[in-house]
Order: sequence, then structure tokens, then C-alpha cells
Amino acid sequence: MSARQAPPLPDAEFFAPKGKPYASMRVSVGGIRVNVRYRYQPGGKRPVVFLPGFGCSQVDFAAAFDHPSLAGRALLTFDFPGQAGAPSPEGFSYSMESLAKLTHAVVKRLRLENVAVVGHSMGGVVATMFARSHPEAVSTLVNVEGGVVGSAFAFRPSAARHAQQLNYMSPLAYVGYGESLGRLFNREYVLRLLECDALRGVKKIYVHGSDAPFMRDVERLKRVAEVVRVPASGHFVVQDNPPHFFKALAQRLA
Repeated sequence: MSARQAPPLPDAEFFAPKGKPYASMRVSVGGIRVNVRYRYQPGGKRPVVFLPGFGCSQVDFAAAFDHPSLAGRALLTFDFPGQAGAPSPEGFSYSMESLAKLTHAVVKRLRLENVAVVGHSMGGVVATMFARSHPEAVSTLVNVEGGVVGSAFAFRPSAARHAQQLNYMSPLAYVGYGESLGRLFNREYVLRLLECDALRGVKKIYVHGSDAPFMRDVERLKRVAEVVRVPASGHFVVQDNPPHFFKALAQRLA
């Protein structure tokens, strides 16, 4: 088995809900062709783009496509290279910067405008970087426990699924994304992005689970973003309390 590839998937249903297969597209990021596995539901209302966390997959947001509070909205989610058995293209830079560029390429390919971008954990870092680089394409930024120094992770049983998904992450992605996140965390990168002038015209929301210990930077966050607490949830907010999360999201996108 190539060091660039994750193990084959033992059960396709683990990553693709029954009867709802994923589509695929090919985009270019820094001259590297990337095959992207995605799910897109057209709609007449402003699009919502969901970005998964480290080692996670788009199936983490599967409930969004059936949630009544998001009915009528265009919805998009996709897997990052090397995660959930997705291809690990040779030459791709496994960094947060490259994932932000990939997000822009996918959004542009589908001709989506004024999107609300929702990122969980590592996806929150990517969403924030994408919004900073392309504020003209983003109406709302929702960072769900993504990369703010001082917030610790609290885990509920839903974390067991994440542990399983890590088994299908390629070594290149595991090391590359991990090192990139480490560099950003060390200099409070996400907080500084949220505070930058480029995001002044973007609505910013930071979501955290109720189990999270006191966040050192919560008061600093409140100066630049709405801070939303989701009850009965740990770090995997979307899986722990999906009804509350999606309802709170829909209310703020109205």
C-alpha cells in the first residue's frame, strides 16, 4: 500500500448514507489536480458550505440535508484530501492554506455566491482562512470550536466515531495537517484572523459545546463575533446535539 493512501474502506455506508451517494469533481489547487468527493443539494436560499475537522468526513454533516430548519437552502459538504479514504494527490501541500484554496476552488466550480461557511474544529480554521482570503464570497463565517487558543476539547461518546475515521486518514494528511495546525495554534492565528480588517464585512459566529471548560479568550472573541453555546454537547457539537445546532444555525442565517 502506498504511504500516500489510506486503507481501503471496510464499509462504504460508514462514509456515505444509504441511498445518498456522493458525487466527485476535479479541481486544481496550486497546479495540482485534486479529485474531490462531495455532496451538494441545490436550493433557492443562500448556500451553506460545511467543512469537516481533522480526520473527519462530510458524513458528519449528513443530518443537515434532512433537517427541516435548513429546508430550501443550497447545501454543500466535501472531504479533504487524505481523509475518510479520500485520495491523497501527490504534490499536494497538506496545510490549512491549501485546504482554504481547495474550498475556494470547489465553491467557485459550483458557482456559489455569498455562502455561509461552517467549519468544525480543523474545518473552522480552514473556514476562517477561506473567509479572510475571499470575503467577497462569504456572507457568514461559523467557526465551531476551531483553533482558538484557550478552549480545551471535551469529548462525549460521539468521539468514538472520530476515532474510527482516523483509521482511514492517509499518513501524508495526518502528518501534514497536524503540523500545519500546530504552527497556527502556536501564534493564536485564528483569533487574529477573526480580528482582521478583511473580515469586517462578514458576519462572524463562534460556536462551542457546553462541556468545554472556560475559554480563556471568550471575552476577546465576543468583541469580534457572536459566541453561541450549544447545550448537552462536547467538542463534536454537530453530532452531540444536532437539533439544537442546526436550529441555532438556521436562526442566524435567516
